[in-house]
Amino acid sequence: MILDTEKLDINLSFLDDGTTNNSSTKQEKTQVGSKNIRPWVRYFARTIDVFLFSILFAVVLTLAGTAISDMPDILFVLLNLFVWIFFEAILLSTIGTTPGKWLLKTRIKDNDGNKLSFLKAIRRCIAVWLYGLGMGIPLITLLASISGHSDLTKRGITSWDKKGGFIISHGNIGFFRALVASLILILMLYFMILGKME
Repeated sequence: MILDTEKLDINLSFLDDGTTNNSSTKQEKTQVGSKNIRPWVRYFARTIDVFLFSILFAVVLTLAGTAISDMPDILFVLLNLFVWIFFEAILLSTIGTTPGKWLLKTRIKDNDGNKLSFLKAIRRCIAVWLYGLGMGIPLITLLASISGHSDLTKRGITSWDKKGGFIISHGNIGFFRALVASLILILMLYFMILGKME
């Protein structure tokens, strides 16, 4: 069973800022027409973002007096992904990128080639949280990830980028950036294994 995100009846129209179908069509042609579609790069960039933010989030919760060790892992994951929505939207609408996207040379622009406004950024982040990450809920996350990968590889665009008129581009990553990204991912795996052993 694979989710078809275009048939889901979760309506985000309350966040619509008037983006037209023409802009979506233009963006779809841009991605499909290029050979610059890299689903795994996008996945690893987001994974790095979420991991780095989880460290910051844990520090903030600890300083606020929350006992992280007593919190169920799934609760921390759900809260971390939800709060990341707003943090990512702020980053995309101000500096135009996130740590993971910057490291792996992934760029997000609107259909005019401009940096996303906060409204557009929050719309995209909510859509990714719902359709791409399945809100962090086990199994649903897996199905959502498979569906998003299928959309990107078969159609050249995810359902949320098509609807929002967003253009995703990738640059050459290079050895140093790839090395740093690999080290971060290895560190993440180390923490995950360490957590399971405790």
